[in-house]
Amino acid sequence: MIYIDSKSEQIFIYRDRLEEIFEFGEKNILDNIYLGRVVEYNSSLEAYFVDIGRTKVYLKKSDSGPLNIGDKTLLQISKMTEDKFPKAVVDFTIPGRYMVKIGGENKFSKKLSKEEVEDLKKYSFEGVLFRTEAKSATEEELLNEYEKLNSIYNMVGYEKDFEPAPRLLYRRDVVEEVVGRNDEDIITNDREIYKKYKNNYKIEYDKNFEIKYSKIYLDYLKLFEEKVELKSGGNIIIEDTTALTVIDVNSDKNWDTSMKNLALSTNREAIEEIMWQLKLRNISGIIIVDFINMKDQKDREKILNFAKKLNSTMNLKLSIHGFTKLGLLEISRQNMGERRKFNEV
Repeated sequence: MIYIDSKSEQIFIYRDRLEEIFEFGEKNILDNIYLGRVVEYNSSLEAYFVDIGRTKVYLKKSDSGPLNIGDKTLLQISKMTEDKFPKAVVDFTIPGRYMVKIGGENKFSKKLSKEEVEDLKKYSFEGVLFRTEAKSATEEELLNEYEKLNSIYNMVGYEKDFEPAPRLLYRRDVVEEVVGRNDEDIITNDREIYKKYKNNYKIEYDKNFEIKYSKIYLDYLKLFEEKVELKSGGNIIIEDTTALTVIDVNSDKNWDTSMKNLALSTNREAIEEIMWQLKLRNISGIIIVDFINMKDQKDREKILNFAKKLNSTMNLKLSIHGFTKLGLLEISRQNMGERRKFNEV
């Protein structure tokens, strides 16, 4: 089920649990494209600060090439960071459900087979990255999406030569992306969103719907607490430090007659919950997991293999380095931007 909440400007995907959260509306500027104006150069960072109208963004000189104070420059917001200016790049892309307009030569998702790639090559599209979902799209769906993305891409390229600057040229439609790629029922308390999608999707308008009075709310609150309870009676404690994130697994009320079984079963349940918490909280950097002690090396291997499987199926982009001599699991994750912040729902 998809819940679109106008109050918090968030989209919640809930199946047996809360699985994904997306932000939409004016506060979400990720992937937006602006015509900005250079206002400052920092020689120690070798980067420009560019005014986009609502804030300044950070643009590396190695990406943009040499610019002067007062110059206009086209840029796309590539990353939101903690307590710092958003990062931007000059090579912009326009995302779609089946492809991404990138310019240059066509590219293909690594998850597409050789046969699927050859089949997609029959289309005379230019400058696109074919997503994995392209293999299941009809010819009409691919042609319509390419025409739409290409039109936006060309419009942005045309507008960059005109004043005023700074100004917004393109805003990513997060709602359309989420709704379009999920064949599920939708509930929203936003009348305009309902009107836009009612003819093409299974969407219900409920002006009285509030997240805080739904089953979603308890899962949402967990994302901002140190202690997360497990169904078995155990728990995980998530602690943030300046350098890394430490996660401690505890058996607590989970009393199993066999200590060996207790460690393995609780640790297996814990690593699955940890993966969900990393995803939903958007945790990056170095992550250390202190499991209940497993003396049998085979049990450690089971947990390690399960973690790698979850990483792949959930597309978390983690690097799972293995256990240390002290039995700690080392994980790292590339910077995914800002951590989840609480929005009043």
